[in-house]
This record gives sequence, C-alpha cells and structure tokens, in this order.
Amino acid sequence: MDILTKNLETEKALKPLYGQFENSLYNVEKTKDDNLTLKLNNIYLHSKYDPIKEAERIVNILLADKEELDAIIVFGTGLGYIIHLLYEKIIKKNQSKIKPYLIYIEADIKIFLTSLKYFDWTELLKDENVKFFLEAEKELIGSFIQTIPTKKIRYYYHRPSFVQKQEYYKQVQNYIGYVLDRKDMNTATFSRFQKLWTKNFINSLPYFLKTNKLNKLNNIGKDTTAIIIAGGPNLERSIDFLKESKDRAVLIAVDTVYKLLKKHNIKPDIIATIDPQYWNYKFLENENITDSIIVTDASVYYKIFQVANPERYFVPNTIFPIVKYFEKNVDRGNLLAGGSVATTAFDTARTIGAKNIILIGLDLSFPNRNTHFRGAFFETNFLTFSNYFSTAEDHSYRYLTHVNLTQIDSTNGKVFSDPKMVLFKKWFDREVPLTNAKVYQPDMGGALIQGTNILKLDKITIEGTKTDFLKELKKLTNDKNHINWDDLLQKIKKFMNKSQEIKSICLKIVNLIDDQGNIKSENIKIVEKEEANLFSDVEREEVARVISSSAQDVLISIAENIQYSSDEKKSAWIKTKNLYSSMVELSSFYIKNFNKLLKIMQNNPNIIM
Repeated sequence: MDILTKNLETEKALKPLYGQFENSLYNVEKTKDDNLTLKLNNIYLHSKYDPIKEAERIVNILLADKEELDAIIVFGTGLGYIIHLLYEKIIKKNQSKIKPYLIYIEADIKIFLTSLKYFDWTELLKDENVKFFLEAEKELIGSFIQTIPTKKIRYYYHRPSFVQKQEYYKQVQNYIGYVLDRKDMNTATFSRFQKLWTKNFINSLPYFLKTNKLNKLNNIGKDTTAIIIAGGPNLERSIDFLKESKDRAVLIAVDTVYKLLKKHNIKPDIIATIDPQYWNYKFLENENITDSIIVTDASVYYKIFQVANPERYFVPNTIFPIVKYFEKNVDRGNLLAGGSVATTAFDTARTIGAKNIILIGLDLSFPNRNTHFRGAFFETNFLTFSNYFSTAEDHSYRYLTHVNLTQIDSTNGKVFSDPKMVLFKKWFDREVPLTNAKVYQPDMGGALIQGTNILKLDKITIEGTKTDFLKELKKLTNDKNHINWDDLLQKIKKFMNKSQEIKSICLKIVNLIDDQGNIKSENIKIVEKEEANLFSDVEREEVARVISSSAQDVLISIAENIQYSSDEKKSAWIKTKNLYSSMVELSSFYIKNFNKLLKIMQNNPNIIM
C-alpha cells in the first residue's frame, strides 16, 4: 500500500477532499540531499539543501528548556517536517501518562493534501493528542482550545507558510489570544466569586422565581434605534444628545449611570446590571424603579431584586445548576456573556431587535486621561476617602497606574487603555461585525471598535420611534407570575436534607486519604463504595451535581492536570481529597444559607405574597 493510500484509509474524511483538489495540488522539488521541498509564490517552504536538518534545528530551539507543556500550536508546517519531529519528541517518545496536545493550523489545505502523497501521517492522524484544523473557522479552533489545559502553551509560526496567508493566521492568532484571556479571566472569576454567586441566588430565590423571562423581549423593539449608555468619560459630553433623543430612542443604560441620568431627567427604558458584588448595588441603592425594566442575572447582588417589582425584571438562562434545580425545563432566553455590563446592554439591544444601535460612553479607554464621567461613584469615593496626605488626585493617579497602560487606536487617533478594557474591546470587535443592526460610534476619542460607523455626535440621527416598543413593554410588565410557595419550601428542605447526606459521605472519603496522597490499599474499596453510594440515589445525585458545580476552582485544577506530587497516583489521590473536602465545605455552605433564607421567609411573609 503506497503512502497516499495509507493516509487516506486512516482518515476516510480526507478521501473526498483529496479527490476535490487532486488536479490542483502543488508540485514538489527535490532538495540537494534528496528530500523534498515546495515553492509557492517564489518562496521555498523548506530548505533547498537539507530540510530535515533545518527542522531539527527549529524543534531543538522550541523544546530547549525541556519544560512540560500543555500544548504546542503550529501555524503552518509546509510538507510537515517540523510537526512530525515535534510529534516524535513530545508525544510518541513521551513516557508521561499525560501528554501535551499538538495543534496544527493550516491556512492552505492544498499544502497538506500535497504532503499526503509523500509523507506518512498515519500515526498523527490516529493520535487523539494531535488536532488538525485545515482552513478552519477561528471559532472552531477556539472552541477546542477552551476544552484543554492551557497553562503552558508554546507557539510556532512557520514563517514561509505564515507570509503566504498572513491575514488568516493573524486573525486566528488574535482569536486564540482572546479565548485564552477569557479563559484565564473566567478561571479567576470562578475562584473569586463562586460562593458569592451561590449566596446571592439563594437570598434572591423568592424574588427571582417571580421575574420575567428575557425571551419575552425578543424583537419587541423592531425598527427602533437603541442607545447603549455606558459610564465612560465621554458620557458627560453626550447628555444633551440623550435629552434630545430620549423620547424617540430606546435607552439601555448600564447601572453605573442610572443616578446621573436621573439627575438630568433622562429615564432609561432598560437598565442592565449583572455584577454580584455589594458595591455594584450602590448604583441603584434606595431607588424605587417604576418606569424602567431591569435586565439582570440570577446571581446579581440579591438586593438588586428589591428596587422594583418582580415583573420589571427580565432574567436570561444561567450556567448555574442551582438555578435549574429550582426552575426545571424553563427556557428564559440567552444573553451572550462578555464579562462586562456594557456587553449585556449591547446584547439586550440585539435581543429587542433594534435596527440601529448607538454607543454612548462606551470609551473602553481613558480619553484625556479621564477614568470615568464626573460624579461617578468611583469619583465620589475618591473624594470621600481623600485627605491632606492622600488626595483625590492621588487616588485617580493610582487607579490609572495600577496596571500597565497600552496605547490603542481611537476614533480619531490614539488613546490609552488597560488590559481589562482591551479584553472587553475585543468582545465588541468580534460581535459588532456579526450584528444585523447598524452600529454607530460617536467620534469623541474613545477606543475604536471594529465594524462601527464613526460619526460626529451631531451627525447621528434617530430613526423610527419607540411607541410600539413601549406598548409591548407595558403589557409584559402587567403580567404577574404566581409561585406555589409550599412546593418551594418543600424543595428547599429536600435540598438541605440531601446536602447533609452528601456531607457525611464525602467526609468519610476525605478521612481515608492523608494530605500527601497516601491511602491504605484496603481503604480504596471503601472509597469506591462511598462514591457509588453518593450517586446511588437519584435525588442525592442531582443535589451533588449542584454542589460540585460550586467547586469550580477544584474542578479546573483537575481539568488542567495540575500535579500535586511527582508520584502520579499520589497526585490523583490528593485531587480526590481536595474535591471531596470542597464538597464537605460547600454542603455546609448551602445548608447554612438555605437555613437563613427559610428564617427570612418565615419572618417576612410579604416576600411570598
């Protein structure tokens, strides 16, 4: 069997592809040492003299520090010399049970198909640690990278291939960077907020169940112009524009600007708020909102649910299993997560079906070295806590210099931003071009967002009216949701009982493993028996899955293959102990917080009316 046939038989999906391009594949050339090279657009993809030696030199540099890697991402490889050598060294000859991923991204599928006739790819095609992305969409590549360990990644750019398809490779490279940034931020966010999210939801449960589903807002604002109002420094310069537009455009404001708008007699139609922290509640504290609706999340700081009647809240689906436990088989609709309340506001505008979207105060930068609009909570905070030795200016300076600033393109030149805002900008850069609505950005020196139409503020016009939108919104907010409170109380008590059972089982397992990962051989069967017992009861299993979902930091450490000992077995037992220790702690956490909720419900009967 020749090499080509072997390759095509190994991966049968390649057969039709090869047949499709067979007559347009590239011609290879013999090298001085009787190997092969390829010339495209007057550029040789490999040495004309000794391509194997060239590849060995590159691979030795790539692996010089002998660091254990999670993945190597290869952007182009020509006929495959380098990727074959990498496979040999980091996967085939690797004695470790946990091997890195080798990710091959090729912008020109004909290069790879040409190589199938001359190079044996069978081992790589069969190995689950080698992933091929041939002219693949960047989103497909990113979705895979989200599922693998990525703490230690190395990149290789095959320069002759890279220059042939620079635009594609740069787009993929930037998107991978975006995915990894989001992944790192999500990991840190989970570790920091997982208990707070859960506590907030438990405290707000009686209110949450009476809220509206977000998908009730689908397309109720067709043919309207929506204005997203964020809290950037340029918001102040836009107040007159908002006053002129408020009766015709749908105003969607982030929570941070609500009190400023109220001061100027500007009523937002929709308020977006998603942050789980107490400080975020300060933006709406002591308000009694009767005209606007609130788009929020089930895990928002619980007192947010007390500033308006339940029918004024519109809440989407959530990733948290605890929510789904109390609200089974309910589709609330989805909002695309972007990590910022401004991304929530933007996606809300898409949800209502706005024809045009105008971005106000979405600076994502520090135009004129300002951090926020005048009178913002942070500025008030700076003034409140300033004194002779630590002035408001000192606070502002420290805020601006607490991370490395970077210069990015603005609507009219350059502007300083920080890594967090650049990450949010990447979200908008990705989403705006995918949006059906026309998106307008005023030319005021904020960060330039890809895909927007840049206009002077006085040149931006409001198309259509919001009369029909307001009529539909009034109907929706007149509907009240009724809850069977007896059923809810029984469900809470059942959850607490099952949590106590889970705590007892997990504690038995924890006590059988010491901190160094040692366990007596006779105790291994006891652990297996208790693990089976944990999931032997359907209702207990359901609660166990809810509780374990709050142990994201531990689950991520397991998924990322973090090693706690040079002995792999001991490392695995340490992970087991960590997981069940976390389950013990979290079971107590759930029981404690549900107990508090029950007392509140008993002492405040108005909650359940």
